[in-house]
Amino acid sequence: KLPSRLEQIRAFMLQTHGNPNGTPLSFEDMVARDSSIWQEHFEKAKSAKDTMASVRPTLDFLPNIAGIDIRVHSRGRPDDAIYNSSAYARKFLPRGNYIAQWKVADGRALYFPMIRAYPKFTGHEDDGELLSTDNDTTSITSDALSKYFTEPASETQSVITTTKENGEAAHLAVLKLDNGSYVYLVGSKNVHLAIQSARDIEPACLVGVTAPGQNPFAGAKAVAYGLMRMLDALEPAKRFLFCEFLWQTRLTASFELLCPDHQHVELLDVAHETPVLFGYSFPTMQTLPGAEICVNPFLGFALSRACGIRTVAFDVVPYTGLEFKNVLTAIKSGYQTEGNVNLYVNGRGNVIGLQKYKTAWYVSLRAIREKAKAFLTAVLGKKHAPIDEALRDSHRSIEKRFKAIQGFLQLTDDSTAKYCALGVEFVTYVARVRLASCGNSDDAKKAVQHDCVNLFPVVWRDFLVATGANDRIDCSRILTARVYDVAVETSLDAMPSLSARTGNTVLLKREDTQPVFSFKLRGAYNCMVQLTEEQRAKGVVAASAGNHAQGVALAAKKLGCVATIVMPVTTPQIKISAVERNGGIVVLHGDSYSDAYAHSMSIVATTGGTFVHPYDDPDVIAGQGTIGMELLRQRHDLDAVFVPIGGGGLAAGVAAYVKRLRPHVKVIGVEPVDAATMHDSIAAGMRIELPTVGLFADGVAVKQVGEETFRLCRHLLDEVILVDTDAMCAAIKDVFEATR
Repeated sequence: KLPSRLEQIRAFMLQTHGNPNGTPLSFEDMVARDSSIWQEHFEKAKSAKDTMASVRPTLDFLPNIAGIDIRVHSRGRPDDAIYNSSAYARKFLPRGNYIAQWKVADGRALYFPMIRAYPKFTGHEDDGELLSTDNDTTSITSDALSKYFTEPASETQSVITTTKENGEAAHLAVLKLDNGSYVYLVGSKNVHLAIQSARDIEPACLVGVTAPGQNPFAGAKAVAYGLMRMLDALEPAKRFLFCEFLWQTRLTASFELLCPDHQHVELLDVAHETPVLFGYSFPTMQTLPGAEICVNPFLGFALSRACGIRTVAFDVVPYTGLEFKNVLTAIKSGYQTEGNVNLYVNGRGNVIGLQKYKTAWYVSLRAIREKAKAFLTAVLGKKHAPIDEALRDSHRSIEKRFKAIQGFLQLTDDSTAKYCALGVEFVTYVARVRLASCGNSDDAKKAVQHDCVNLFPVVWRDFLVATGANDRIDCSRILTARVYDVAVETSLDAMPSLSARTGNTVLLKREDTQPVFSFKLRGAYNCMVQLTEEQRAKGVVAASAGNHAQGVALAAKKLGCVATIVMPVTTPQIKISAVERNGGIVVLHGDSYSDAYAHSMSIVATTGGTFVHPYDDPDVIAGQGTIGMELLRQRHDLDAVFVPIGGGGLAAGVAAYVKRLRPHVKVIGVEPVDAATMHDSIAAGMRIELPTVGLFADGVAVKQVGEETFRLCRHLLDEVILVDTDAMCAAIKDVFEATR
């Protein structure tokens, strides 16, 4: 749908940059035409009780121009409350709203937009918008949430679900001067500045301070340095293309800035401020039809990645009750991640709604962080409350908070009790360990407070290590996986000769003894057994290099439905025959899993069947995760588990269970050196797609790992090691000789 997305941008440029007859306007004429709209916006912000406008000078390369930040603001009232009650704020006051006041030669003051970021998402930072009942498949039916949609949610055809990075808001737009040089408009939610290079950041901040003793640029400065570092690192041709795209379209690019010195809840693995792009929006007041919220991000993601810009990971999910509910459930159950931002798209490809959807882990840890901050304020602030008294108050407050969280997250009593106990234990750790080690040093105590506020994930990690606590609360999906209707619990066999050669106890999990000679049966059946009778009647479709195909075929035979399997043409005949023996209909297409997957999607579109993903599905991952459950039951003294990786479903499932119960046990992924998709993706900090993959290990010939498997493996695997074909051949020989 890239052409239709390009049409949005073309329509905006024609509407903004030209006359009705199609002739172009000069920049000044273009600004003058719409200036009154922006002037009225500015005047309204100055006079309204719940908004404010901050006028700041700019540097000399923008003569006669002042920048104006316009935002919601009311003393003593949270921004979210303003957005939730004000239709004007939701429609006209995005989080990132920077306009210019330009005094032209004839003395007129003209106004035009420089940055117009995304509108406020859902407005509920309390996260009450998460699933409220088991019957609520969309979580967007409430009146409060529907305020943030431009059309009824029922118009949604698909959802672009993007990873929510746990960073600071960052915006970038570009202007171009007559001399051909660029002006970069950069900033955070409420404060922006205009620069031409990193050297301009400090002077721009100094000239923009209008009240002595105030520094509104603390956040914007970090954003500016991070964005300029990103631009400076691009290849010259790619930087030119990206900047030309931004200034010609006048789009605002929105990023999450990952800041290692200011971490909220998710532990960051970046060395310096790192921008991650998540979308584009038009600098308009009178919205363009179909782009009232933002530009459909597909074109922007494609161009940005081509230029070397890091973007959020994303997936596209059909807006159907069961499939989308599974997506929301998977997001809510996520670990060591904030959650996702869902963009609801109608049949015309237009974004009609935005929604943040957070994980229970994130919401719970954020609550614990806030209670720890309150405890430290009580002890170290003006009150100087006694530690024991402050601890008692904090513990009661934590219990009260988690009762509320249980209500809107629909947590089980057990999960709620565990999170609450973690909160109590953490605040106690801060008091009895961190503060106690400070003695009488006020500076040391302030350092503890600083770290809990600005580096909470680091302190939280230290707490888990020091106490042996575990914040992976819910493994219920794996515990309740229905795999044993068709699969068997396989043995964990000793390998005496290999153990003697390596000086370690080497054990082999015998998944080759499954009915289809592979672990893939576990995930396939656990996914398919969840389908309704209506879905089964339409059949299932899968794409596989062989093992998943056999699992789907046998599961379909057990459940009484038709299975169509698309397999790469490189699939060995023995696997094709095995699928056909179990009643599967085999279609050969392409040289890799990615090729087979694309063809299977066309079959799904034609037949209405349900696609059974070989790895990137929560129920498939849970089914494979039962191997981890068996491992810990069969052996209590494991040091490490080595797991092969293709798409990552097995590694994700095993790691999710093992790390939850035995965090000290290493889980190590293994990939061929010529199909190092997960290894390279983790190294890059984002999913990458390999142009080609080696075919010796055909079962792991995957060009791109799954979004959910990448998220889990990135956080849970201790490392991924690479092996070449010679090593694999030697290992096959060793295992054969050891097992016969």
